[in-house]
Amino acid sequence: MAGSTNQTLSSGWEFKQVGANEVPEWTNGFLPVAQFPTNVHLDLMAHDKIPDPFIGLNEYKVQWVGEQQWLYRTTFECPSVSGQKTVLQFDGLDTFAIASLNGTKILKAENMHRIFRADITGTVKKGANVLEILFDSAIIRGKQLMKETGFKPVGFTSSTDKSRLLVRKAQYHYAWNWGPELTTCGPWRPIHLEQYSARISDLYAKVDISVADKTSSISISAEIEDGKEGDIIKYALTGPDGTTISTSSVKVTGNKATDLFEVQDAKFWWPVGFGEQPLYTVDAQLIREGINMHQRSRKLGLRTVSLVQRPLVDQPGTSFFFEVNGIPIFSSGSNWCPADHFAPRVTPERYRTLLQMAIDGNQNMLRVWGGAIYEDDVFYDICDELGILVWNDFMFACGTYPADEDFRGRITEEVEDNLKRLRHHPSIVAWSGNNEDYLFAELFHTTYDIKDLDPENWLKTTFPARYMYEKMLPEICKKLIPDIPYHPGSPWGGKYFNDPTIGDTHMWEVWHHVSRPWQEYPKLGSRFISEFGISSLPHLDTIESFLVDSPPSERHPNSRTIDHHNKELQHEGKMATYLVENFKYGFGLEEYIYITQLNQAEAMTWAMRAWRREWKGTGKEYCGGSLIWQFNPTWQVTSKALVDYFNRPKMAYFTVKRDIAPISLGMERKEIKTPRSEFTRAFIDTETRILGWATNVTLKPVSYLLTIKAFELSTGKELFSQTKTQELGANITTELFDIELPRPCTVDEPIIMSTCLQTVPSDGSLGTIVARCTNWPQPYRYINMPKPKLVIGIDGDRISARANVPVKGLAFYAKDVDAVSFDDNMLDLVPGDVQEIVARGLNGRAVTWRYYDRTANFYTILVELSVFTSPTFTSIMSSVKHLLLDDTFAQGPTREAHLPILCHLPEATATRLQPSYALDDVNASLMFIGTATTILEYKGIRLMTDPNFLRKGERVQKGAGVSCRRLTDPAIDLYNLPRIDVVLVSNYHEDHFDRIVQAHLRRSLPIISTFHTEAHLTSKLDEEAFTAVYALDTYQSMMLHTKPCSPSSVQTPAIKVTAMPGKHVPPHLAATHDAFVQAVPPVTGWMLELGHFASDSAADDAFKCGYRIYITGDTLLIDELQEIPARYAGKNIDLMLIHLGGATIPEPDAPFLVTMDASQGLQLMQLIQPDITIPIHYDDYDIFKSPLSEFKEAVKDAGLEEKSPQQKRNEPHERAVERETELLKKDPTAPAIYHGNQPSRGAKIDKELNEEDKAELKKKGIA
Repeated sequence: MAGSTNQTLSSGWEFKQVGANEVPEWTNGFLPVAQFPTNVHLDLMAHDKIPDPFIGLNEYKVQWVGEQQWLYRTTFECPSVSGQKTVLQFDGLDTFAIASLNGTKILKAENMHRIFRADITGTVKKGANVLEILFDSAIIRGKQLMKETGFKPVGFTSSTDKSRLLVRKAQYHYAWNWGPELTTCGPWRPIHLEQYSARISDLYAKVDISVADKTSSISISAEIEDGKEGDIIKYALTGPDGTTISTSSVKVTGNKATDLFEVQDAKFWWPVGFGEQPLYTVDAQLIREGINMHQRSRKLGLRTVSLVQRPLVDQPGTSFFFEVNGIPIFSSGSNWCPADHFAPRVTPERYRTLLQMAIDGNQNMLRVWGGAIYEDDVFYDICDELGILVWNDFMFACGTYPADEDFRGRITEEVEDNLKRLRHHPSIVAWSGNNEDYLFAELFHTTYDIKDLDPENWLKTTFPARYMYEKMLPEICKKLIPDIPYHPGSPWGGKYFNDPTIGDTHMWEVWHHVSRPWQEYPKLGSRFISEFGISSLPHLDTIESFLVDSPPSERHPNSRTIDHHNKELQHEGKMATYLVENFKYGFGLEEYIYITQLNQAEAMTWAMRAWRREWKGTGKEYCGGSLIWQFNPTWQVTSKALVDYFNRPKMAYFTVKRDIAPISLGMERKEIKTPRSEFTRAFIDTETRILGWATNVTLKPVSYLLTIKAFELSTGKELFSQTKTQELGANITTELFDIELPRPCTVDEPIIMSTCLQTVPSDGSLGTIVARCTNWPQPYRYINMPKPKLVIGIDGDRISARANVPVKGLAFYAKDVDAVSFDDNMLDLVPGDVQEIVARGLNGRAVTWRYYDRTANFYTILVELSVFTSPTFTSIMSSVKHLLLDDTFAQGPTREAHLPILCHLPEATATRLQPSYALDDVNASLMFIGTATTILEYKGIRLMTDPNFLRKGERVQKGAGVSCRRLTDPAIDLYNLPRIDVVLVSNYHEDHFDRIVQAHLRRSLPIISTFHTEAHLTSKLDEEAFTAVYALDTYQSMMLHTKPCSPSSVQTPAIKVTAMPGKHVPPHLAATHDAFVQAVPPVTGWMLELGHFASDSAADDAFKCGYRIYITGDTLLIDELQEIPARYAGKNIDLMLIHLGGATIPEPDAPFLVTMDASQGLQLMQLIQPDITIPIHYDDYDIFKSPLSEFKEAVKDAGLEEKSPQQKRNEPHERAVERETELLKKDPTAPAIYHGNQPSRGAKIDKELNEEDKAELKKKGIA
């Protein structure tokens, strides 16, 4: 007699299309799957049969996939064991599937949410077996079912297909107002091959506890398949620390075995924030004649849960909150959707990352939404470990489902499968019948009658599914999970589906329906708000991920591609309404992302603070919870999610985190209007009151120092200050103050209120602030925001911020978004309060920030701090971006398309060659125009740097109160330039990107610069915004080429542009001269590597560099430049264009040097050691105080004169790029000599051999 075996069939799978519905026949035969479990879209993408549907508009291109049939197969070995049953268990088949083994049909499945078992004892054979699964189209089958049954749902939204109501498949696959329409199919969960004589088919434990006595009773029950008389179940209960608490042996009777364990000193399972989450383990072994036939185990949490719905004091209706172990819990959290549209792609690591983010965001509850899936076991395992409460819908959403006998039978099987699979998880505290089906029943006027209590009548209405939600499902739950609350729907309760006094509500009067202002959230609360939200765009990098193949014109908030990644019906009007009502803003993409996220963050704050305020204590639980829609989306999309598809938190994630912290603060600005007489409308007195409260959801009363302050916005002047000791009750909201709004010194000046709670250490030291809150007049668009003096400090991974006036919505960004994790963000600052946040992983990476400003164009300063704290650099290297240039574009660089197009640069006054002996095959040239403006031309790619075309005598602004006058004319006029492919801008000063250029440069011309420049150029209004600006962080690269690599191309020329470090600001002044820092923008240098790709590859490592140019940009000689030779060790830098001039900003105390003078230039030349150094940017403006002659003299004194020829304006410096390969063929020693080195011994031998070969060929008359 043998025990049992369980083999997961995860290898050898392959797939193919069967038949062809309106598409060409499949000709590839079987192809290997991308992974297993899998679905057809993942497999087709792996073989490049379809484009990634998450990118661009590709969703439209793959709709054909959902209307085909797909066949999956594998081969497995099965040993023959006498007397044993052989079964295939399918944990998930999506959706209409027929499974065959060795040509014999073994299973027909029509439910994605079920576990199917097929007895194959009589079909399986010894040796190789072929398992095939044919998947039919869910779309077509659903529509066929509608036709066959005559089913017509009452009321439906146009964003999804009606046939889904008949198909037991994840409803979001049919599209939703945040997700794509991708009706996939395939074996989406594991498949197991089992062999056994008998097995434990179910293991269940019912837990009772006494918190007071610290005891627990655990009733354990096992169900046996094919049990026999004499069988025994051996139980073992193990504690959280791994020690065995109790064991027992129970005889199997009627295929069941039950026992009871008593636990002393029990360790109870608590939600996060209320205690720990210890897990016990129950093991069961089925013993027959001394042999272990099968075993099974479950992890348990010792806890009780109840949904408390009882009358309230002073308010109508009943409460709605959860109690765990007898403790009332205010539920703060979100709604959970699948972490990926393609569920098989979600790994345990990704589940853990997202769920840990929920915990880190102070969330204690997630609602698994009914339009999705019963989540994977690992999801609930992690929730058990972390203490997350789970409200789980049954899988019905937004419709009037059928309820005929056959459908009810299938639902019964589905529900029993999943309840038995999941009922041991302590994290699951509620099951709900559906999502918004009662809403549809009422809004679309079905014959649903809430007063009719006869279940048989319900089946005769146009809302027959009520029978399932109010009779069938609660009966199943009572049988299988009697201790877990069941709620008929969400929302549900009271006189109608969204009664605020009974049950839960979905608060969509804001955003949907009547689009009420989010400032009205406080009065739109209910006993439990299980859905509400406001949309925002995701992180810029997330948007860029689906714009990767799109033209630059799509990089706009209202472009077709970005629009496509917003599935909300009428989203244009909704988003515009809420933004226009509240803010002044522009349409640069980065700015628009920020303003939508600020809008979402403010709205969530107004709701969360106000609704938690209603947690008033026993009998006064006027609101028992609020769950944001939604925590996460299934793809890259504009949505109401707090976290985007790549797990990048939006700014609302941080404000919500603060608002639902264990200790939180709130304020309300309340106007009281009193008419002076009974009938007047003109004479009304207005008093503005500020009310404050604190919510403490911990189980201990606490005492803090409460500070209340008022500030005049424009000056930052403190108008009011009060400090007092404040007691906060346990697990309750405490009202703190009700004061009159202080009067400003200036009439109508906005007053900003601030309050905080601070610990009071017993040793008299400065306490820690545990909660902050600000209150601003509304709407923000009416407020003229002052320009703050921001002081930002970075120390390792800590960022501090303070300001002289109140600041709204200070948001920090790290360039390598996925490498840095902020613990807080989107701050409100007030004078005197220094806030500090931790950015884990910062490690010297550049940081930028923006805040809400006053101008209609939403001007904001982004200051880059490139702080290198480690000599290593591999950790901050980012991937190389590619920019494909259009060298056939028939227009010059300006907007004036009517101007004649020049094919070439003007004729040069002189020519200078490098190397000096490269007399043929000149393929690159560099022309100096003036200031820092140069034009590089290389094999069809034409690049311009720092365009400055102002004339002699014209002035430029260098900052507040600082200007300078041009002393020279440019060598070429802007309108006389030929086609330019790309522009490099080292910094956003007018002598590097002047007003003529700003006004006339073509808006679609690619520009590469700093993030500061990008923010300015893309945030201009309407057609003035530049649409193809690319920002590079330090040492980030972009590859420029005019044609894609292909096997037919011998070589694909390319220029690799890499941003180099640079600083305008002397390091010792950066922290002390804020106004000066504001006047001097971030700066970058460039490394240009001219070369080519291999003939058949555009991979970064296939790029071969033939010539290297370092352009310093307007930097000073700073420590960070020392990293350049380290990074390029062993790689020759052929040419350095050095920005000199010793540009000096006048200051009352002492003038400031902002570009290198002669001394610094020489030191940099000695540091970099280029073959040639050409000075530029040295005599064009009157702030240049270090003449070129000083540099030439310093170079001469250092013995480097030959390495620094002067480059005159309109004089090309021509180069034979990639000549080394040709030189190597002619003379193996030439490249070394060219670079100033001695040839190697091997090169000398090669030269001798070449000469011998030539002599021999000459003798034979061949050469």
